[in-house]
Amino acid sequence: MIVKEVEYICSVLQDNYVGLNLHSLINIESLPYYKAINDCIKPFSSTDNELPFLLVSRLVFRFFFLITESIDLKVVPEKGLIRFEFIPNDLELMNKHQIDGVMMTVYRIVEDFCPGFLKMIYVAQRNSTYELEYYQSMFGVPVEPELC
Repeated sequence: MIVKEVEYICSVLQDNYVGLNLHSLINIESLPYYKAINDCIKPFSSTDNELPFLLVSRLVFRFFFLITESIDLKVVPEKGLIRFEFIPNDLELMNKHQIDGVMMTVYRIVEDFCPGFLKMIYVAQRNSTYELEYYQSMFGVPVEPELC
């Protein structure tokens, strides 16, 4: 039901990126997800050192359930990098707009605590040249289709 409603809203608004666009406008500091991570990081905020990206990544993973339970997050170490994988629990109950929104929220939170650490985005739910260019304009890093 929710998938159909989201698709209807997208058609009425004529916005194929409603998840990205809405989640780019949210005040992330008001989200319980952000607040939980921020509370864990407060002891480090009094130092002049950068927050370790690994610490932020683990907190993002730990508190991810506060965003949604319909998508699982995997944090995968890969060649000296960290890869976030967003995996829908039920493809029949999910759509690309919901995945887009969750990706944008996680990106904004990670960017807030560790600016400039995002280097590349691979997406499975979008694959046209225009979609990938739109993603790049929203995230500011190269975007490539995920090869399944």
